Amino acid sequence: KCPSSGVGDPYWDFGWTNLRHCDQVKFVVGTIEDLMFVEEFLKRFPDLMAEVVLSPMSGPLVQEGPADWRRHVAEFCKTLQVSNPVQQVRMSLQLHRILWGNKQGV
Repeated sequence: KCPSSGVGDPYWDFGWTNLRHCDQVKFVVGTIEDLMFVEEFLKRFPDLMAEVVLSPMSGPLVQEGPADWRRHVAEFCKTLQVSNPVQQVRMSLQLHRILWGNKQGV
């Protein structure tokens, strides 16, 4: 969990290096601090085999407009991918949030 989630324990002791290519590690990112957390995570686990997925949050934590924040996260993913081509990093959108907002049951 990223810092903006409010969960204090970042799960550093989990068996991250046991994950395989078919596994995913997903980070919902809402702040620059969250992006730095992801960067630190990847530095701690350079041999991580799992795909890393960043999903930009849209909500009160996001200082920029939602589209600007998504663009910022996309650029960050590109930078991570270029700096470590072996690591699979991609961005995923929360389409339900974009289409229907913060509603339950959709």
